[in-house]
Amino acid sequence: MVKKVKKDSWPWRYCFADSHGGRLTPKQWSAVIIGFALLYLILLQVARLLGFFQLGPNPDHIHGMWQIIKQGHSESMHVPPGFAYYLAFKWQLTYKLGLPYWSARYFIDIIFVVSSGVLSVLLGQALTRNRFLAIASGFILLCAPIFILAIALEEAAVFFLPFFLSGLLLFVRELQRRQGPRAGIFLLSGALIGISTMIRGNPQFIFIVLGPFAFWLLRKADIPRWRSRAFIIVSFFLCAQILVMLPWSTVQRKAGLDGITAYPSIYRAYFWSVRRQTGNNVSDWLNDHYEQPQRSARGALDFNLKWLKEDPVALGKLYLFKFTRSWYISESGRWDRQIFFTHLPFWIFALIGLWRWRQRAPGDPALIFLMSVVIYLWVVSGIAGGVARHNSFIYGFIGMLDGVFFLDLFQRLKPGPGLRKR
Repeated sequence: MVKKVKKDSWPWRYCFADSHGGRLTPKQWSAVIIGFALLYLILLQVARLLGFFQLGPNPDHIHGMWQIIKQGHSESMHVPPGFAYYLAFKWQLTYKLGLPYWSARYFIDIIFVVSSGVLSVLLGQALTRNRFLAIASGFILLCAPIFILAIALEEAAVFFLPFFLSGLLLFVRELQRRQGPRAGIFLLSGALIGISTMIRGNPQFIFIVLGPFAFWLLRKADIPRWRSRAFIIVSFFLCAQILVMLPWSTVQRKAGLDGITAYPSIYRAYFWSVRRQTGNNVSDWLNDHYEQPQRSARGALDFNLKWLKEDPVALGKLYLFKFTRSWYISESGRWDRQIFFTHLPFWIFALIGLWRWRQRAPGDPALIFLMSVVIYLWVVSGIAGGVARHNSFIYGFIGMLDGVFFLDLFQRLKPGPGLRKR
């Protein structure tokens, strides 16, 4: 017989839970799905009319796609192969249907875009039990201009996000199961995270934050049996992720590359982006000695430590520049400033929402999970360039915090107090 958790020892607080427990009716789900699809198509068209992109190929991806179509595999060993296979699938499908690829591909993407929005809503439901916050998560994700541009210019986010969110959703729901987490579901969660890593390598080391979070939560539940099984359960997650990634890592090592990471090109992109700020001592030195730093995590760390000692002011200016250069659409970066200031309100509202959430429920596992994932993705993805471009998929998490800000604002405008501490 499985021992159930005592109510007073249950770590999940659901401090924003509404009277419906965050659940949506079938009619509401239909409205959400149709609304997300229309929102995506409208914003995509607005972005095209504003000149942010044109219908046509993305040279960063087209080469790998054609290699897969012609010979069944890509010759590039620097990036995970998953997204190139997705592009090849879209090309073959539009070819067989007799449709123009450069316009029809957006209607194939709509399946994954809407799936990302729906999964973001489901994750918001699991974490907050609040319909408004759950819908805000999916809505803000699809409204973020950088996410729309990432889809328009065929960034991997569109194919990556459903697998990544599915893995996180299973992980969270299993930790919320009052009868205790099941190892098999953690195995499936790890496999989904592994698949997402084969599309875009950002989540490869997410176990660094998810593992300790699971251990901490299972200990906090104060169930001896759970604590004894915690190591086995979390190990299942990690093993599943490693097994999914192992074949590709093996191929990389045979090709003479660093098989430890599924995304070694992130460091090539990092050093490439550092060169962009001419007139800065760090960038000027790198332009003159571009082949000197090693393209690896150790090389990036040594490079930063070197300049932290020699010229910390120049290094600080460089990262401030990189923070605002959110996209690198063109060599001039003519859209970077507009994109940065467009996203600035999302971050301001999110910071206020974070502050209000922490005031209301300090130590809330949902908030700790949310911020652990956001900080991990920001640190890992921020290496390669500006904040927004390589983090276009985090705006679902930011949307939950934005939702807390507006929920508090609406309640403060009503008679009576706003969000209270529980």
